[in-house]
Parts: sequence; C-alpha cells; structure tokens
Amino acid sequence: MEVSEEKVVGVHVLRGAPCGATWKAAASVLGMEVEKAKIRIGIETQFHCGGGPGGWNRVSKKNPIHFAAEIHQAAFKKALKLG
Repeated sequence: MEVSEEKVVGVHVLRGAPCGATWKAAASVLGMEVEKAKIRIGIETQFHCGGGPGGWNRVSKKNPIHFAAEIHQAAFKKALKLG
C-alpha cells in the first residue's frame, strides 16, 4: 500500500480473490482519501465479485459476497499498518 498526502497512490496485490475482484477493487480506490478507501474497498469488492449472490451461510449469517468485502477491508487496513 502506498499513501501520499492521505491518499491511496498505489496498491500492490500479493494474493487476490479467484474471481478477480481484488485487482478491480484495488484500482478503484487509487487517488481516494484513505479514510474513504477503507470503506470503499469492500463495496468495490462486492461490485466486482464474480461469485453468485446466493448461498447464505447459516454459521456466519452472511452472504459470501459480504464475507469477501470484510476480508478485503481487513487486508486493506492491515496493509496500511505495514506500509
């Protein structure tokens, strides 16, 4: 993760979702303020996810697309701390 003047200027994906959403979501937050990008990365993941919206998980009480958004948000926040 590269940040300059509180904006995301670079995102290097080391491992992404098989559907390709990770790379598209990462590209969509470039130039965005970090605080907005922390939220937007999850939304963009959902927009670009190739997985079906069905398949409600009884254990997590979540749809797989929502779970993917949370994973991407967590990875984004972790990358900010490491960067």
